[in-house]
Amino acid sequence: HIGQLLAYAPADEDGTWPCRAVRDVIEVIDSEQLLSGLHCGIANKRGVTWRSPKDGGKQERELAAQFIRNAEAIEIEWPKTGSVLRSVAASYESEARMHDEDIDDF
Repeated sequence: HIGQLLAYAPADEDGTWPCRAVRDVIEVIDSEQLLSGLHCGIANKRGVTWRSPKDGGKQERELAAQFIRNAEAIEIEWPKTGSVLRSVAASYESEARMHDEDIDDF
């Protein structure tokens, strides 16, 4: 549950998410359960989405790119945090492909 709460952490002043204090906690605790909870919390925080039937996975690709940018900015100093952000990005990329396939069925 702590990981899910950390999903609501603020960004740093430079826009990097999550903030440094949260990244430090993630690295020190080094728990798979915490990382899993964070991933789950990030996904749940998004809430319900909607789109035009022909939009495909555009929303998810934009989110994936955002998580990749944040991972690239932090992963050298905070590798566990960067890893979970890349995992979230991969989930969004997978979801984007699923929505792209829906266009073909439309």
